[in-house]
Amino acid sequence: MPGVIAEDITTLHYLARYEHPVLQESIRTMKYDSISHIGNIFGILLAESFYLDSYNYVIPVPLHNKRKRERGFNQSEIIAQQLPIQLYQPLKRMLYTKPQAELGRAERLTNIIRAIQLRDTNDSLLPEANVLLIDDVCTTGSTLQHCARILRIAGCNNVDAAVIALD
Repeated sequence: MPGVIAEDITTLHYLARYEHPVLQESIRTMKYDSISHIGNIFGILLAESFYLDSYNYVIPVPLHNKRKRERGFNQSEIIAQQLPIQLYQPLKRMLYTKPQAELGRAERLTNIIRAIQLRDTNDSLLPEANVLLIDDVCTTGSTLQHCARILRIAGCNNVDAAVIALD
């Protein structure tokens, strides 16, 4: 279901509301029990849920290298790999921050600032591009909004986002 989230994100697509217990457990298991193939299933479901032909790139929300090593994978990247759009990773998480799930609303909004940046400030692929930003859960939208703002500043025409669950 699409919906507007903030000015830098045109449309937010999501599969379901987070309150579904099976969905909560599936996401928790994927992330914290390192069952990455659940992300493949989520990606396939997203790919079948809405029209994707208007996007140049699918961009996963990045994890810090340390967290990626701890988890063994980036769940957003696993989900994004299942979409029939060219995977592109122009964003990099520079700071190792507390997981957003452990923070309250106000902390979430400030936790992400300066943590994510563009890998290459002279990126020639982003200007005029229409991109789909991927994450697993959207609670406050602060991570997605921050990433979208960076992509808009880099020249993207349109930044939509897709998540598995909307909290």
